[in-house]
Amino acid sequence: MSEYDDDDYTPRGSSAAAWVMPMITVMAALLVGLLAGVMMGFLVWSGSKETVLVPQQMSNEEIDALCSPYVDEAVGEAADELTVAQERVATLQDDVFSKEREVAELEAEMARRAERGRSLVAEVESLREQLEEARTELTTLKEELATAVEEKEELFVQLRFTEEQLAEQRVETYVAREDALSFKWQTFMTASQLEVCEKGGRRRMGRCRETVTEKLAAFRTEFEHCIRSGQEMPSLSEADRNQETVPMFAQWLDQDERITRDWYVLLCDPTLPEAEGWDAPLTP
Repeated sequence: MSEYDDDDYTPRGSSAAAWVMPMITVMAALLVGLLAGVMMGFLVWSGSKETVLVPQQMSNEEIDALCSPYVDEAVGEAADELTVAQERVATLQDDVFSKEREVAELEAEMARRAERGRSLVAEVESLREQLEEARTELTTLKEELATAVEEKEELFVQLRFTEEQLAEQRVETYVAREDALSFKWQTFMTASQLEVCEKGGRRRMGRCRETVTEKLAAFRTEFEHCIRSGQEMPSLSEADRNQETVPMFAQWLDQDERITRDWYVLLCDPTLPEAEGWDAPLTP
């Protein structure tokens, strides 16, 4: 038989809890009271010299009142953070929904394109064959073009060489014709002097030749025109004693001069054009 009744039995753990909790509460109250006393003392010391009685022990209600603002502030901060987190979750949910819809649309589009691509395989193969054929033709055309360019360059060089030779030939021809024309003029002058001045002394013959040369100089342009137009070379003739007119296209040498009286120059048709090749060649 136990020394204690069942009604008086108290578990050891319950007894420990019964005296530990009040001790914690008392210590917390003392700490809070100490802090409050220090603060009140500081305020009293710095503000006034009145004596303030500070309670040495606070009740549970006072402790709750003192701690409630800090708890409310912590609760408020936690609530704000929770609100921000909820808003971020809502935003991310919207983004996820939009991205899922975009992915679904892209998958559907890829499926449509794949189906359409299968129907275009034949066309793609045909285009590939056409492309290869066109590339082959392009290569051939480029080779032909290169050959044509080389041939053109060779022809251009030959053309320039031919033009240079032709220009030289034209110059030579022009010089030769001018030399021939000058020779014919000198021949005409010499023959005319011999015909007019066939008798007389040396002094008289010299003066006669000078006079004939001077009078014939006025006919050089007409003389050259006859040669260049391919007509007969002009000649000098003496009129009969009773002849008063000269043939067509003929002109008196000088009827006022005793030496050249009754002598005329038989020219050609002045209206006929000159033949080709008498113009001076152009200089490059």
